Amino acid sequence: MNADRPSTSPGSGRGADDIVGARVLVGTQMLDISRLSTHPLPMISQGLITVAGQGPKDSNGAGKSSFIAGLSLLHADDQWKLASGAAGAADLLFTAELAAQETRYSNADHGYIIGVFAAPGAATIAQLQESSLTVWLRINRKAPYLDLRWCDGLYVTYGTSEAQRAERVDKMWHSLPFSNGRADFHASRLSAVLFGGNARCVSFLSTSVRSSPTPNLLAQPLNDLSAARIFDAIANLTGLDRELEQEQALRSKEYGHRRDVLDAERDLETWQRDIAIVEAGIVQRRGARDQLGASRAAWQHRCARHLVDGLERADQIRSAIQGLDDRAEQLSGQLGEVDAQIKALSDDEEFARRLAETKARRDEIGRRDQVSPGARIVTIVAIMFRPSSAIETPTRAKKMM
Repeated sequence: MNADRPSTSPGSGRGADDIVGARVLVGTQMLDISRLSTHPLPMISQGLITVAGQGPKDSNGAGKSSFIAGLSLLHADDQWKLASGAAGAADLLFTAELAAQETRYSNADHGYIIGVFAAPGAATIAQLQESSLTVWLRINRKAPYLDLRWCDGLYVTYGTSEAQRAERVDKMWHSLPFSNGRADFHASRLSAVLFGGNARCVSFLSTSVRSSPTPNLLAQPLNDLSAARIFDAIANLTGLDRELEQEQALRSKEYGHRRDVLDAERDLETWQRDIAIVEAGIVQRRGARDQLGASRAAWQHRCARHLVDGLERADQIRSAIQGLDDRAEQLSGQLGEVDAQIKALSDDEEFARRLAETKARRDEIGRRDQVSPGARIVTIVAIMFRPSSAIETPTRAKKMM
């Protein structure tokens, strides 16, 4: 059954996951894939399938390996390295040089692998039509190497010849809705969107279309594989490798966090040492400011003490000066008296007059001495208490002047 316009799939969109579900492959069609025919091919869901073909001379070059590789890609086999973009899928496209047809045909820029999935128990056409889901894989020569679209029901290209089927396929592809909103899902999301990330295919091809040279469980006897290689193969088959990669990523992230924590702790210790030095400097500066304040206060007190002492000393000095002024005035009076005495002593006439008086008194006293001895004693005492300057000779008095 063919349809010109597909119905919109309820599973399309960014949140699509496991759209195939329990369905199994019941038919396939490949266009511009190796040298394979574009005829739709029915498939069985169980049993052994033998693939045979006729090449240019014998079975070689018939496309048997390409057909098996296309089925493994349609079932999202991890051997295609889907997480890395499945660049090896481009090797499935028709290449004129490999087919020895370079003089008649050119290389295909893109090709299609179409798979029809239906419920396992579907036996009639109506049951197939009701439960079928058509998945389209577009393989491109350049990145992105895989584009995914799908629709409900049977939707394959048709025609009476290879050319008619090939001519319709691009138009039918563009009529399909985008699988991811305004764009398509690519290789990295193929397994999750179609099968929910569950392994649906295990394959091994030893030809040029093999996507990975790593031996798996199908490549050689188990006794030729080491325990580590067997574990890698089982992990790849069961999807455990993705969990291991996630765990490794989480461990790397945890290690990065641990390293950041250690760096932060080291930076904190450095900062604490630096801030301790800064705080010690602050404490020292605060102590220095306290000492400076105390010194300023002590200096002010000292200056005040000196001022008070100076004022007291000034009062004492003023009192002493006043005393000295009084003493000087007193001495000035005494000096005037002494000057008067000196002036009197330096006057010759006055000196002669006093000398005459003194001689007269001496004579008088001499006469008195003759009268009584007691009077002589009084005269002698009077002479002893007379100023010495009064009895100096006129010549000495002149010298003193």
